[in-house]
Amino acid sequence: MYPQITVIRGPRYVEDAAVSSSGGESCGIDLTLRLVERYYGAHAARVTAYNMEYRRTLRPLSMSQV
Repeated sequence: MYPQITVIRGPRYVEDAAVSSSGGESCGIDLTLRLVERYYGAHAARVTAYNMEYRRTLRPLSMSQV
């Protein structure tokens, strides 16, 4: 139905400067931890995930990591 769209399996969220989006509950947690990282730093995101007892799924940096 949408030939101009390419679905990339693997990433749990997408983001740019103005908009971030995820699908599902655990994907939303990963996106929230990414936002914590963006605004408060990587250490704050790691501590938050640790305190939640949540194993974070990092976003692939390239197609070779998908």
